[in-house]
Amino acid sequence: MLLDMGTSMAKQASEGFMQGPIFAEPGIRAIMDRSIADLPETLRPVFSTHMPKVFEATAIAYTRQFTLEELQDISAFARTPSGQRYFISLQLLLSDPAVAKANQGMFEASAPVLKAQHEKLKVELVNYLEANPEVVERLQKAGVGK
Repeated sequence: MLLDMGTSMAKQASEGFMQGPIFAEPGIRAIMDRSIADLPETLRPVFSTHMPKVFEATAIAYTRQFTLEELQDISAFARTPSGQRYFISLQLLLSDPAVAKANQGMFEASAPVLKAQHEKLKVELVNYLEANPEVVERLQKAGVGK
């Protein structure tokens, strides 16, 4: 279910981010679409390893965020037919055309902001590495950039 939710979000993000002439190229678009379609299976081993820890951490976070009475209310709701349907339907809600369109719009608006942030970060990192050649040497010895 989590992989499906992630895939829905990735598809929505890709629709928002993949704008401009490069993504109008059918071959490039097919490669990108295939990459996104492969995400669930690519990420499955990572999710399998880390999700138990994430669930445990989430349980701890819930105890910090909610009182015992609130947690009991949430648990009671989850055991009702409506609660079960709600939790099972979360992925479907993310895939709803209205939600997908809103997310795609958000990701599309985010693309130029992220690109500008990426460029700013790149300049800052290059300046840092140029000013600190010993760091470059250390990184090269560690196999970074090979």
